[in-house]
Amino acid sequence: MFDKENSIFILKNQKFDVNSQFAYYLSGLIEGDGSIIVPSWFGCNSKKKYPLVKITFVDKDLPLAEKIKSELKTGKIYKGKGKYFILVFYRLDTIFLIIHLINGKMRTPKIEALNRLIDWFNVNYNTSLIKLGLDISNLECNAWLAGFIESDGSFYSYFNINKENIAINISCYMRLSQRQNYPSIYSELNLNNIERNLGIEENKNIYSYLDIMEQIRIFFDVKNIRKINRTRLNNFVELGYEIRTSKLKSNEILISYLNKYPLYSSKYLDYLNWKNIYDLKKNKGYKLKEGTELLLSLKLSMNTNRVDFDWKHLNNFWLV
Repeated sequence: MFDKENSIFILKNQKFDVNSQFAYYLSGLIEGDGSIIVPSWFGCNSKKKYPLVKITFVDKDLPLAEKIKSELKTGKIYKGKGKYFILVFYRLDTIFLIIHLINGKMRTPKIEALNRLIDWFNVNYNTSLIKLGLDISNLECNAWLAGFIESDGSFYSYFNINKENIAINISCYMRLSQRQNYPSIYSELNLNNIERNLGIEENKNIYSYLDIMEQIRIFFDVKNIRKINRTRLNNFVELGYEIRTSKLKSNEILISYLNKYPLYSSKYLDYLNWKNIYDLKKNKGYKLKEGTELLLSLKLSMNTNRVDFDWKHLNNFWLV
């Protein structure tokens, strides 16, 4: 049940504020590593199929998947074939809740799938859901970008050691990447329904991620968006966009934002290491032997090198 006046969705006697920061965070997470799967329209002789909402997590982020499942009081977690888990929502009442949570908060071409999902409910269950369109508010206003960074951001630092065993040439940045275009299969399936599904005029750029990456570039005061064009396994060509917060001002904006809208995956732990490295660089603490030793320790215990995980920060997870 949705209380439109108070923006509250009630499911299983639990109240969900559809304008909460959790809702923005969830939207960013789904737009990064999520999938909204909508069955094709079926004929009278076809077996009825139902939609799914899925979010993929690397294996070390299983506690976050379990936390989101717990907060929404439903869902199942499956082990993928690789080093990842998939959180799947399949109950129609939960998917209906997710629609209310993320509708009006999406910022990427993946809104096309949400709008197909809304159409599916309106046709099959005689609902009157309204497509609210892309969120054009400032990125600094909510936790959407935090969810997006959870999916597609990483924290890096590099430095050299001189003859006196002191760190030099320290570099700290966050790398945020995204594919260049929304998968063509969806654009082909909906080429004649673009105006209906997206609420905008038909044009060749609506499936590009360049616009949202440009918004993020401006927000972090990054000079350029880099184009990714590299060949992966089985001759798969990866085409993407990338930004890096290399300069002081960009990193200060990032730190200020994440202080207000924190991460909750294992990237939060990497961020803490990265932030300590950044502070050592900023206050020149690395010029002491002890500071350089701390730099090395911090760098060697983050990202793929991390073996210790402390999940107490999940105790402060967004209240739904």
